[in-house]
Amino acid sequence: MVRGAGEGSLCPTGRLLFGRSILSYLVWLGLFLFSLLMPAPGVAESNPESGPYQLDLGVRLQHFKWSEYGAGGIQLVEETGLLYGLKQELAYRKGMFGWRQGASLFYGEVDYEGYTWTLLPIQTDVTYIGGAAFFDLEPGYQWPSGLLIKGIAGLGGRLWLRDLDDTRTELGTRVGGVEEWWWTICGRIGAGAVYPVQRFGRFFLTAGIKWPIYTRNEAIFFVQGSPDIDLEPEPDISPFAHIGWRWRQLKFRIFYESLRFKASDRVESGGYDLYQPESEADMIGADLSWIFSF
Repeated sequence: MVRGAGEGSLCPTGRLLFGRSILSYLVWLGLFLFSLLMPAPGVAESNPESGPYQLDLGVRLQHFKWSEYGAGGIQLVEETGLLYGLKQELAYRKGMFGWRQGASLFYGEVDYEGYTWTLLPIQTDVTYIGGAAFFDLEPGYQWPSGLLIKGIAGLGGRLWLRDLDDTRTELGTRVGGVEEWWWTICGRIGAGAVYPVQRFGRFFLTAGIKWPIYTRNEAIFFVQGSPDIDLEPEPDISPFAHIGWRWRQLKFRIFYESLRFKASDRVESGGYDLYQPESEADMIGADLSWIFSF
């Protein structure tokens, strides 16, 4: 939120951008590479005849919704649309010990409804592009019936670009866009189950919460004289849940993911008083993948 801004700027509420500092890039890149190189957590989704490792490659479609709220719960921004992506998971299980690693890429353009800094309503488009990664330990116990119950504890990260296009108000006043980079690191904890149904494959379910350990933003405005800013919104509990079915090498999953942030501290820059308001991201989607066991 900005005080004293002109009509030619988008309200920068929620502009969390990936910091330019080399340290910020290295932290997230290290997490991403770690997730790709480690032999990921396994689950007893594998057939007894298959090896302990499972490589899962697939495509993803999700409905994305981003919301920002001001004082008193007033909604300031809403963005909705589809994101398209690729996913990868590597899982390992031997006895009670297991772990899982995953990474994904996503891209899409969504609709934006919000306000300028002087609270004039506007509409525009927002381009999203980014990636996510995680690594979980998955200790579990499998009953003779084949039912597996497991715990989940790990670490995840997400990096994305949020690029708002230039637009105009209803009266024709030009409104400059803003480019935002976000990155966040989260702890993960939860539980899951896998249940085989004879020749019909196996059903699986996982659910848990994410706690953003650290989040940083950088906003780059497209209006001359507007300041670039760095913000650190406060973390909040973010639930997630997956349910799916595997038949032989084919795997289908429906998922819900979320991100929750409380308002950040205010930052003075270029004569403006800026802060990140309470923000929420909700992602509901499905992915289809093929599994290689070895």
